[in-house]
Amino acid sequence: MSTEEEQILALVYESLRAHLDRASIVINYTCCHANYVDAFNFTFGGDDRIDMKQAGDIQPQEVVVLPDELATDEAMRLWKKLQDAGYVDANYQPLVSRTMAAMIADAMATHLGIQERRWKVFEDLWKRRGMSSDYARAFNQHQAYQFQDILKNLIN
Repeated sequence: MSTEEEQILALVYESLRAHLDRASIVINYTCCHANYVDAFNFTFGGDDRIDMKQAGDIQPQEVVVLPDELATDEAMRLWKKLQDAGYVDANYQPLVSRTMAAMIADAMATHLGIQERRWKVFEDLWKRRGMSSDYARAFNQHQAYQFQDILKNLIN
């Protein structure tokens, strides 16, 4: 754990210690590093006792390397917007249904001018197949048009 992370944890620890009289509190804190994840569990009880356990390595995190088409400055701006909106995670993986992910891929590809291999780029990144079918299936669902409007406003 880095010194900065230790300082943050100490601040959290002291801040919560001051509020123990209100309720018991359980916090799970996860630190993501290049090749592992640290996890800590804080339990703050009404008996003025605070337990902190380090769970250790939870799961190795795969380092995602974006293809050139999706690593441009403009693409990174879009990724940030999609992450902030909760549609993709920090590893650029979708947090939405397959059909919505296909709509994200289409909107990004269109905005970034990716013509050739538009589905292949995202299928490789997201380890999926059949995204063009997912995209077609999206428009059989009522919410697809609403989500398409959301993406237009978010990406432009």
